[in-house]
Amino acid sequence: MIHSRHGDRAHPAAARAARSGADARALLIAYFGYHAIEGDRGLLAYLRLTQEIKKAEISRDLIQADRVQIERRVALLRPEGVDPDMLDERARVMLNLGRRDELTIMLQRAEPSIPVTTRP
Repeated sequence: MIHSRHGDRAHPAAARAARSGADARALLIAYFGYHAIEGDRGLLAYLRLTQEIKKAEISRDLIQADRVQIERRVALLRPEGVDPDMLDERARVMLNLGRRDELTIMLQRAEPSIPVTTRP
């Protein structure tokens, strides 16, 4: 402490300097603390990005599952992968066609009904 001619009292300028140094440190800590939480790369931004990543990963997984399903269906359309009986059956069901010598029996199911064709 700097003593003045005034006895044991500290010099007013030295006291002001000490207070302004403490105030500057407090402001500096508050500034960095605020930006550590609210800044572009702060804690809240990290949490938002983490949630966005989780949503994007879920979306990616759903799209990949759809792609696998579509690839399986496309594989069935390739000449070496087509089952002629299955193709004939699906075409008849979709076009609602049958031969004169066939008997079609419609069954009720929980799923959409698919006509079962039998030959007498």
